[in-house]
Amino acid sequence: MPTAKTGKLITFTHLYTLPANYETVRLTLGIVQLDDGLKIIGQLKMEDPKIGMKVKGKVAVVRTDEYDKHLGMIFYKL
Repeated sequence: MPTAKTGKLITFTHLYTLPANYETVRLTLGIVQLDDGLKIIGQLKMEDPKIGMKVKGKVAVVRTDEYDKHLGMIFYKL
């Protein structure tokens, strides 16, 4: 498990063709290189991501499916 919570955005993409049971029409995913050197993928919760920008991440609910909650990494602009 990663120890650092901050890093820089290496790349990102917007997904528009999600399955019908998703609660959102667009999902933005990014690869972040954490300050400890590890690379991790997660959702980006920001309007205008830029490659190289500093971000901060946390583990949170990324999707709910009926009674199940799915956890994942969410990154925010630092």
